[in-house]
Amino acid sequence: WIAGSSNLYALSSILDDIANGKTTAADKFNLYFVPIVNIDGYDISWTNGKRLQRKNANEVDLNRNWLQFTTNPNKNPKPSDETYPGPRPASEPETQGIAKWLHAKNSEISGWVDVHSFLGAILYPYGDTEEPIGNSDDAKFQRLGRNVAAAAGRNYRGQTAGSLSVAYGAFDDYLYRTYKKPVVTVEVAGSHFVAHVLGRRSATTTQCVWRHEGAKVADVSVGLSALLEETNPNPLIGWGLVSKVEWG
Repeated sequence: WIAGSSNLYALSSILDDIANGKTTAADKFNLYFVPIVNIDGYDISWTNGKRLQRKNANEVDLNRNWLQFTTNPNKNPKPSDETYPGPRPASEPETQGIAKWLHAKNSEISGWVDVHSFLGAILYPYGDTEEPIGNSDDAKFQRLGRNVAAAAGRNYRGQTAGSLSVAYGAFDDYLYRTYKKPVVTVEVAGSHFVAHVLGRRSATTTQCVWRHEGAKVADVSVGLSALLEETNPNPLIGWGLVSKVEWG
């Protein structure tokens, strides 16, 4: 639940600033928000005994349902698996709808923030291999992660690139490999998927840039602004961060 509420908080913060005549990222860019992708799963989570529902109504993990660019060693995933990727990539209507929209809006989009819970970390591709991205993009992502941390004003700890749990078919990997634009996954900190302070945890996804200790929901809002400040074609607003990262 904290991921969806964090998205709505970020949106409401920007709307409040606009109403109060403050400068926002929306002054120069169109911002698109998808508060909840797994709408059916969210609805199911309110059912008795389904509080931790991760998958959609078809029992597919939507964050594993994207096109896979590396070979998943699990050749026969079971529908009962918590991270069941579905019968094929993009088999689900949620995935298909977003993929179609992304293709149509590609020329308008400079980057993405993918919000999850509740590890308390800032992550970047890849999640399906421990190999670095290369082409100097690792350094760009590291710098982008530090800027998000600085904008949030929180206490982050650096992590080495690596993985305790490799993820195949994840959304952020699909975005980066398909469109070659920056994408950052913000794992909002919390406790049992609600907005409480989270103690120290180990990274569970490849390329964890900065560990989040004691984050709050508001960090998604400033993290979004930091990402937009750093992405092409132009920086958005003066957050006083380090120099802009050039992608290309």
